[in-house]
Amino acid sequence: MKKKKTLRSKKKIKKVKEPEEELSIIGKAKLEKELDISVQKSQQAKGESRVATKEVFKMWCVLPDQFKGAPERITQLLGITDSITLELLNIATMQQFAEEFGVMPPTLSRWRKDIETSNEYMTDVKRVFKPLTRNLIAALYRKAMEEGDAQRFTAWMKIVEDWREQLGIEHSGDIGEGLTEEERKAIDHLIAKNTTP
Repeated sequence: MKKKKTLRSKKKIKKVKEPEEELSIIGKAKLEKELDISVQKSQQAKGESRVATKEVFKMWCVLPDQFKGAPERITQLLGITDSITLELLNIATMQQFAEEFGVMPPTLSRWRKDIETSNEYMTDVKRVFKPLTRNLIAALYRKAMEEGDAQRFTAWMKIVEDWREQLGIEHSGDIGEGLTEEERKAIDHLIAKNTTP
C-alpha cells in the first residue's frame, strides 16, 4: 500500500518593509558626499550637483562664528536645542566643513560669497535666531528688572522682530469739518514742543 503524500501549504510570508525615516538635510548632504565618491564626478559637476550640501552650508554660514565649535554647555546656556543646529555648531571652520561633507574649499568660498551677497541672507539669519527670541526676552527682562536696561531689548526687537518705533498722533475717526479751536491749540502746542531745541 502506498502512503499518501500530504501537501503542506506553505504560506508566502511577505516581509513588510519598515518605513524608512526621512533623512534630515544633513543626512541628505552626507548621502550626496557618498554618491559623489562612488560616481567620481568631475569637480565642476560635483560642485553643481550638491543641492542639500549647499543648503547645509548656507545654514552653517548664518550661524554666529563665536558659537561654532563651542562646548555643549555653552549651546545649552544659549537655549539652542535644535538637533540640526547643534550638529552644525560642532563644525568650527570651513576646512572642517569641507572634510565632513566632501566639498573642496574653493567651492565653499564661492558658495559663501553667493550666500552672503544674496538678498535672502538677513532673512536666513533672522530665521535662525527667531526661535531664540523667547530666551533673549526672558534674559533681557531679568536684566531690565535688575539694571533697568531697555536698550538691548529695543535693538533685538528692531533687528529680529522687525519692530519699528513710531512717532506721531493716531486718529481713528472722521474729523468732519475741521478742528475746533481747542484742538488746533493742542496740535500747535505739540508741534512747538517737538520742534523747539
